[in-house]
Formats: sequence, structure tokens, C-alpha cells
Amino acid sequence: MSTTGQEIINLVRQQLLEPVAGFWTDAELLTALNNAQSDFLGTVRSLDAISTFDTVAGRQVYELPAGLVSIRKVFINIPGTDGRDNWAELKPYSLEKLSQEYPNWLSDSEADQDDPARYMIYEDSLYLHPVPADDALEVRVFHKAGPSAMTLLSDYIAIDDSLKSALVSHILWNAWQKDKEPERAETERRNYLFYVGQGRRFYIRQMGGLTRTIDVDSSTGLI
Repeated sequence: MSTTGQEIINLVRQQLLEPVAGFWTDAELLTALNNAQSDFLGTVRSLDAISTFDTVAGRQVYELPAGLVSIRKVFINIPGTDGRDNWAELKPYSLEKLSQEYPNWLSDSEADQDDPARYMIYEDSLYLHPVPADDALEVRVFHKAGPSAMTLLSDYIAIDDSLKSALVSHILWNAWQKDKEPERAETERRNYLFYVGQGRRFYIRQMGGLTRTIDVDSSTGLI
């Protein structure tokens, strides 16, 4: 990934017939580039990530990784008496459901501590319930992580250089919509969808041919 934001914007400006900033400012196009990158990566499902942390006895709240978009599954390893791994899925709860079923869920008193069985997401934190009684229980969070926002034109894009045309088409699609050019917007929309197909094949090849269902629901699956 050696293509910079400036290079993408230069390609966009060629199509907009605006070689230097005028109606379209660099700041506006950089925002459009960030939006394009997030949309593309989310659509081709290359945002999957796994984050790991260890529990601390008596501690309920753990900070979520930066850039987290949504959570798919959370697992905890509670080894047996023989020391063998014993992984279990934590059940997702909403704040309302957790409060209704376990009114005293915020208690971290030693008498209420136990092996966690469920989790709740609030703002940028993950809450375990019950509060863990043991240190060093490994927790793995399978989630989608958005790309870091590009803040400078010299920043590098977060996708393979061979797929950069997708970003150009996405930006132009939205630019022509804003400029009330529906035919041009539709052309770029179709181009973008073509590049999305290329992107899916690219990332499947990277995974060794393993195919996965595209998740179009960005919710966290809380009950």
C-alpha cells in the first residue's frame, strides 16, 4: 500500500476537470476518500479483526480496541482443573436486558464475583458479568475494525494499490450526485460495484480460497 491520499485525489480531480482546489476543496475530498475506504473495506469484508485481553480479578470494565465497528462474537477461556483450555462463548446483552435480569449486575463485591457468562457494550467499553473472580482469563473479541482515518494527503491508503480505482469511483459517484449529474453518478456507481467484486475476489485469494458470507448487518447482535 504505497498510494497516498494525494494521488487518489489527483486522479479524482482529473475526472472533475479541476486540477487544483476550487469548488472541491482538498479537505472535502479527503473526507470523501475516508468514506470511500470505509465503505469499500466494509463491503468486501476485509475489516475482520481479533482483539485479546486478560481479565483482572474484581474488574468489570475493559476498554474496547480503537476503530471497532461491530462485535461478532466474544469468547472466554476458563481452564479446567487439569489446566486444559475450556473456551466458552459469552452471551451478548443490552443494558436494558442486563439491568432487568440482573439488577445488581454492577456489584464487584467478592461474594458476587464468578466466571463471566455474558457481556454488555456501552460507549467504548465492554462490561463482563459476573465480575471475574480470577486473573488472566483470556478473552477474545471477534470484531470488525474500521481503517484509521487519513488526516493528511500524504497518508497512505489502507487497501491494496491494485484496488485504488474503487476509491476513485466511490468519490466520483458521490461527487456527481452532489453536482446533479445523475448519468455520470450512475456510471461511477456501476464502476464501484465492479471494483467491489474485484476486491472480494482479491481478499478471498489472500485467505487461500476460503469463502465467507458477506455480513450486511452492522449491528452488534445485542439481545
